[in-house]
Amino acid sequence: MKFTTEGIIFMILAWGIVSTLTIYCFGKVLKTKVRYDNQNNED
Repeated sequence: MKFTTEGIIFMILAWGIVSTLTIYCFGKVLKTKVRYDNQNNED
């Protein structure tokens, strides 16, 4: 696999999208879990 300028740019874009989606999903799960815990504590 040779690293051309296009290849490097593509890799950076791909990793950026993947990490953004991962952080976004992880954040949603954490928020949901915190909200769920708070609801349980109120009972």
